Amino acid sequence: EAQMLKNIARALLMTALLGVTLPVSARTGVVKGSYVNLRSEGRFNSPIIGRKMRGDTYRVAFEDGKWLKVVFEDKTEGWLYQTSTELAPDAPPEPPPLVATASAESDKKAEPGAAAAKASEKPGKTEKAAKDGKTAAKPEKTTADKKADDKKSTDGKTDKKTEDKKAAAEKAAAKKAEEAAQKDAKLAKPIPASVVEVSGSAEELYNEAIRLYEKKQYVQALDKNMQAIKKAPQNAEILNNVGNCQFKLGKIDEALESWKEALKISPRSGKISNNLGIAYYQLDKNKDAVEFYKKAILFEPDFPDPYYNLASVYGFTGKFEDAILNYRKFLEFSPDNTMKKLAEERIAYCERQLSKTAKKTGQ
Repeated sequence: EAQMLKNIARALLMTALLGVTLPVSARTGVVKGSYVNLRSEGRFNSPIIGRKMRGDTYRVAFEDGKWLKVVFEDKTEGWLYQTSTELAPDAPPEPPPLVATASAESDKKAEPGAAAAKASEKPGKTEKAAKDGKTAAKPEKTTADKKADDKKSTDGKTDKKTEDKKAAAEKAAAKKAEEAAQKDAKLAKPIPASVVEVSGSAEELYNEAIRLYEKKQYVQALDKNMQAIKKAPQNAEILNNVGNCQFKLGKIDEALESWKEALKISPRSGKISNNLGIAYYQLDKNKDAVEFYKKAILFEPDFPDPYYNLASVYGFTGKFEDAILNYRKFLEFSPDNTMKKLAEERIAYCERQLSKTAKKTGQ
């Protein structure tokens, strides 16, 4: 027995050192999003081995933080991230054995000999009454018995009144809650015009994705955006946000494709054009980057970002005069102190480069 305990302790220690996940108690769950990616390992950069749709149920085999090793009903195994799924509540306890009611007992056929036994138990005539030929008189109700009967009748009426009051109160509460919900709906913050055509569910996913993105939770934000775009495939705003998440995760090529699709839907969007310029710049395609930065300025001349980005490309490619021109245009929008300082430093750098060139050429 001592050796067995040592073996168990050694196994637990090795599990802790190696970071092996332990099996959890048998639980079930269901996919609650439009779909969820099933991965080969419990990490986001592992290969996707399948996709499960809303309503698909599974059994949890292992749990590692927010990751679950699951087995679906079709025997497909893989890893899921918990935000896209929902664990089913614990199973209800087994119902207690059924107890036969009085009416059920009375419906049963009497077994042989039961009638005779029952007849022998019935109260018959007393010995004195038998002798006199008279049956026993039925005892009269006492005053206490009458009061008890009256009390039962009164209690019945009181219970009825209590139930009526309770029902009325519940109805009033439900009406009040409905009125409050209608009031909240009227006061709700309006959503962007580009999202108005989205169904309610897609709108919720869109808003949740923005909140996650602002918290720098880009993987989760991308998942929500992908669910939203499934419900609203022609929404440029959501597609643009898909690209933003992909870009933050280093998936430049995927971001580029998402922004291209978004621009097809909204071809005069300055913000989407600016994002395409950023993607091309990251891919060292400076000519394409300049083209889309210029389009962004053409479509939305009051949008400051493409001026700064265009200046950066010009500075990188040695077109210092064009860079200075666009940095100064950017400063006209009164950016925050950090961006203002950066732009001013870049202007100073470009001016130094121009000065060096002038000295070399003797101008």
